[in-house]
Amino acid sequence: MNLHHIGIVSQDLETALKTFQLDESQIIESIIDEEQHNELFFIKFLDSKFILEIVVPIDSTSTVATFASRQKVNLHHLAFATNSITYATSKHKEINGHFELGKYQINVEAFGGKVATSFIYANGTIIEYVENVNR
Repeated sequence: MNLHHIGIVSQDLETALKTFQLDESQIIESIIDEEQHNELFFIKFLDSKFILEIVVPIDSTSTVATFASRQKVNLHHLAFATNSITYATSKHKEINGHFELGKYQINVEAFGGKVATSFIYANGTIIEYVENVNR
């Protein structure tokens, strides 16, 4: 598996951009995730395939609303590319302190189109697995 992206949660876009000294013009895509009640902003760095995802809650029902209200802006998750979410997540079932937070499918052009994702809580760290389902 390879590192796919890093997810940052922020109470708003402006706070995240200022924190990381980024400019709004660096955003290559933004989408509304209606299932998780978040707005997602994707930044790709020049000379790199690396993507930074900024997650901003839309409302109090957002999956990250509490996190954003407490942290303002902070690392939320590390995402890894996988060929099989089922296989990647199955390894966690046997480890004490690891459990699945949720599975989602979403279309993100910055990620190559439609992807399936799974979030795992692993001893205080959130890991996301990303599988391209366009194949």
